[in-house]
Amino acid sequence: EAVPPLEGAAMGLNYGFDSLRFLTPVRSGKRVRARFVLSGVKPRGEGQVQMSWRVTVEIEGEERPALVADWLVLGVLAA
Repeated sequence: EAVPPLEGAAMGLNYGFDSLRFLTPVRSGKRVRARFVLSGVKPRGEGQVQMSWRVTVEIEGEERPALVADWLVLGVLAA
């Protein structure tokens, strides 16, 4: 539910993280929110597309985010 579905995709696969940095610990009881920004799309063979999402997890009341990551998702298009 965090990212919109790829139109025409049969499925999406979590392809892992290209980079992942934990910047600030999250204290118990703190509220967090994540922001997902599509940073790149490239074809990966016939009927596949790799999407890169820049993910930032923010902590309420803190200047620095909890983490910043580049999340990779492989979309398999319907035949």
